Amino acid sequence: MTILLFLANACYTPFLKTALLILACDPYYQCTFAHCWSAPDRLYILSAFLSLVVVVFYGIGFPVTLWHQLHRRR
Repeated sequence: MTILLFLANACYTPFLKTALLILACDPYYQCTFAHCWSAPDRLYILSAFLSLVVVVFYGIGFPVTLWHQLHRRR
């Protein structure tokens, strides 16, 4: 279990950063999604939905799970 928590912690920042940059239509991703929210295509809608899923489940779920695991070990 410790190794899984270590890996999830190592991936937390890159995954959340990428998901939030896609949702915010950062210029880095405008080469792929030229119009982002002004004229979204299917690929951007799918990417935005999956990014939102990552933010909700991994961005919120992982810290809650980590807190629960650490609190249980006391």
